[in-house]
Amino acid sequence: MSDVASVLDRLAAFEPADLPFLSIYVDARPDNTGRGHRQASLRKELGERAKSSGRRTAARADFDADAERALAWLEREHRPSANGVAAFPCTSSGVFETLELEFALPATEIYVASRPHLYP
Repeated sequence: MSDVASVLDRLAAFEPADLPFLSIYVDARPDNTGRGHRQASLRKELGERAKSSGRRTAARADFDADAERALAWLEREHRPSANGVAAFPCTSSGVFETLELEFALPATEIYVASRPHLYP
């Protein structure tokens, strides 16, 4: 079984949680200057999504921790040659799964739900 298949199998088996589970899919191809352009827009979108969790709630604390962990991985740890990447953090459940893909994803998408979103 490939790494992608095993990650997807683990995520598919996840039972719904009371706190947010982020599924972040990123088109990681560089822009026409050869640089990645996703961090600023992704950070902004995550900030907008955080507002729906309230100000001082457990869901907001988990969302913020998940968003920061995913952003840190995207900024420093993923393989630069990957054309598509996905991060699936859920602090409350102790889950942090990532995928680095050879193919590009059609768009950058963020999902917040009680379980992983496995199709963009």
